[in-house]
Amino acid sequence: MKELVIGGRKFSSRFFLGTGKFASGELLKAAIAASGTELVTTALTRVHEDDAAHDDILGVIDRSKVEVMLNTSGARNAAEAVRIAKLGLAAGYNWIKIEVHPDARYLLPDPVETLEAVRECAKLGMVVLPYINADPVLPRHRERHQPDGHLQVAAPMFPLLKYTAEQVDDYFAKVTPEMVEASLAKDRHDWFDLLNLISPAAYPFMDAMRKKARLARIKYYGKTVSVYAPLYIGNTCVNHCRYCDFRREHTGTVRRNLTLDEIRVEAEAIRESGIDNLLIVAGEDPKVNSVEHFCDVARLLKPMFSNLSLEVAPQTEEGYRAMFKAGFESLTCFQETYDQERYKYFHPAGPKSNYEWRLWTQLRAGRAGFRILGCAFLLGLTPWRREAASLAAHALYLMKECYESKVQFAFPRFCRVEGGFVPPCEVEERDVDLMMLAFRICFPQCCMTVSTREAPKFRDYIVQVAADNMSAGSRVTPGGYAVLEKEHAADVAQFTLTDRRAPKEVYEAIKANGQEVVFKNWDNRI
Repeated sequence: MKELVIGGRKFSSRFFLGTGKFASGELLKAAIAASGTELVTTALTRVHEDDAAHDDILGVIDRSKVEVMLNTSGARNAAEAVRIAKLGLAAGYNWIKIEVHPDARYLLPDPVETLEAVRECAKLGMVVLPYINADPVLPRHRERHQPDGHLQVAAPMFPLLKYTAEQVDDYFAKVTPEMVEASLAKDRHDWFDLLNLISPAAYPFMDAMRKKARLARIKYYGKTVSVYAPLYIGNTCVNHCRYCDFRREHTGTVRRNLTLDEIRVEAEAIRESGIDNLLIVAGEDPKVNSVEHFCDVARLLKPMFSNLSLEVAPQTEEGYRAMFKAGFESLTCFQETYDQERYKYFHPAGPKSNYEWRLWTQLRAGRAGFRILGCAFLLGLTPWRREAASLAAHALYLMKECYESKVQFAFPRFCRVEGGFVPPCEVEERDVDLMMLAFRICFPQCCMTVSTREAPKFRDYIVQVAADNMSAGSRVTPGGYAVLEKEHAADVAQFTLTDRRAPKEVYEAIKANGQEVVFKNWDNRI
């Protein structure tokens, strides 16, 4: 039997199970095991997210093995169906079965309202399965409203690439020194040039790549280095990312969401160091970190900083428009991995398990007016060359679709620490070096950030030849700049920092390299 793929997930069973008529949770659990189903449906009113341990539905379903699809049972029109779907999405369920029954006596679906609900839920990035009659025309209309990210195949690469992972691997293996030299000799570069320059054959040419990357960097960024600081405003999270210390089930993390007054105190401490470019970071907790809350944060901080950036949970285009209006202008979203199957493994539950919704975050933000769209993957989860090829393809797509915005790259790498997450595909420093040089050569105008996960010596070097942006004096804990110090509380970070230098030390290192520190890189009045 041909493999069934829906929304990027492979199903070995085509049997979907409803949950409405089971007398007990144990009976449902037995039915799931006996049937071999990998997808169950349930009405939203049967799910009690705040009391999952005592809920018959959530308590017996292993969401790492069985997908939960909510349905909009009871909805009489599209508006009611979409409202139910949004409630489910906020609770961490991105699969939705659209049911619109205007007459409860007959339960016949309304095709017009169903199609409208599909259109709106597709905009939210949900995996949508509509309940309709055997109509051969309506599904054609439905296909038009699927978002770009509603994928029909599970692949290890950026989904709009026409090449498979195997073809890309085969290409890397066949790159010759002559192909690397030819790419270095070009003035304009394409996707295949990037592949040549990150291939194993490129290592002997790294000195030549440094010279070319340095020229490209100076041409567009001169001898300046922009600096910023991240401000973590909360670490409560409903996701289950296997590698993150902020994940929901991690017991070693002290949970905290800063009040607006505490955010102001933290911001003032950052501002005293000279930083004028602030990145707001928060865990994914829809009950706390809503669009309205982020807008309040922006209105509080905008008078203090020339540029506000976001690294928070993906939002709708409408949400990004509101946040842009409130004062945010830049956005970063790590895709983590472009490999859909590995993505599902590393993100088994929670809103973040929706690959497609996360993948098109920058597209929604760009359409909403954001000026800088940050893209990245986590180095260490899967083979890095495949991921870099996907990152480049993603960037090229965004440069075409959001031509008024600027793409920014980051290359965060897992560094092994005792007792911490062990990356399955470890990446060496020279690999990061090669990759950043190649991206600077092939994307000379794009912004590039070097992570605090890297050693100070490497960071000081790479901002001379490739990166144009770096953080200074970073703290990756809510309250890490001032609030915790006042409370004499422990600093429990999201990840381990390798560069722990104070802002002044970073500035001095930049100046020692003959470069200039830039605190403010634009003014809205210009």
